[in-house]
Amino acid sequence: MRIIHVSYHYDLSIKNEEDLLEKHYTVTGWAEALHKNGADVTVMNRFGKDANLEINNVKYHFLRDHLPPVI
Repeated sequence: MRIIHVSYHYDLSIKNEEDLLEKHYTVTGWAEALHKNGADVTVMNRFGKDANLEINNVKYHFLRDHLPPVI
């Protein structure tokens, strides 16, 4: 099973990907639990810059766009 979680929320006060993941720890915990149960999990977030991380076999993609943040 493949699961993709998409978040449109973008908080200007968060400056790096690690801080975003720490703030949204429920998403990372959920994604890791799904992976442990056999799912291929990708998390996609709007962010201030483009970046990619893989942590505990979960792929995180941070995507910059030109729309205003959601506060």
